[in-house]
Amino acid sequence: NPYLDESIVLAAHEFCSFKHHSMFSESATSSNHQNKHCITIIPHFKHTSNREIQQHISLHASNNMSDVGFKLWAAGVLLFECLLPFPPDDQCERGLLRESVANARVLEIGSGLGLTARALCLAGAKSLILSDCEESIVDNLKRNVLRNVDESCEVQVCEFDVQSEFDRVQKVNTFRNDVDVVLAADVTYDPELIRGVVRTFALILEGRTDAVGYLFATKRSDEMWSVLLSEAKRAEDATDVTMNDVTQRVKQTSTKCLEYLYCADSTWISRNQNEMLDRVFVFEFRYAAGEQEYR
Repeated sequence: NPYLDESIVLAAHEFCSFKHHSMFSESATSSNHQNKHCITIIPHFKHTSNREIQQHISLHASNNMSDVGFKLWAAGVLLFECLLPFPPDDQCERGLLRESVANARVLEIGSGLGLTARALCLAGAKSLILSDCEESIVDNLKRNVLRNVDESCEVQVCEFDVQSEFDRVQKVNTFRNDVDVVLAADVTYDPELIRGVVRTFALILEGRTDAVGYLFATKRSDEMWSVLLSEAKRAEDATDVTMNDVTQRVKQTSTKCLEYLYCADSTWISRNQNEMLDRVFVFEFRYAAGEQEYR
């Protein structure tokens, strides 16, 4: 597939940048996923001495390039850092995402490891619907949610294949009135997936001025970027749901709390080694006006 040639190269580079984060212990393997391990993350706020908020996050993950839904990717890291509240003694502003998810009902598309769930609960989300496209990923997502999310936040985990028109329409009809914010990170590496994600955003947000969506997209190739922009234009023409670049507004309020990841072998890995974070863009989806059918 000519669309994927450059994407594969850049994704491989990203994997190499993040592979340091996969120095996991062998204790969490299973018969079905022998390359799955446990990674321990400590959000590290370098400007605070408040240790109470530096709690561990334990994720069952993979260090295999092919295990896309079991890995930690750059856009997901940025989404986590832009949602996780700043330390109590930090005077930084709350930021666009934290304001949006506070007391909101949130749907995340392509939740993967479920890292975002912890940050969403701490940011004050009222309820969460976490989703991914394969049963094995969803099972692992449930496992990680149980490890890291307490009962203060209502969480639902489900299988949702946005590339399937049937599943997309069915799930949207189910979720639409129960969602205020739609989130997705690193789901722009395949043309069919991009189409499914953008159409899902549009279907949920169409006609709703009280809802918003945020897409964290890693630019891996011009071809994939062209697909994203063309699909966004198509969605706008059909539903009046617009996609706007809010990258700078969002990035400036990142906690950068994963500047270092603490791994199971007691090493600290510098976040700054991963220039893939510079390739992450943030888009806001909002409904303007109009009443056209879009499927």
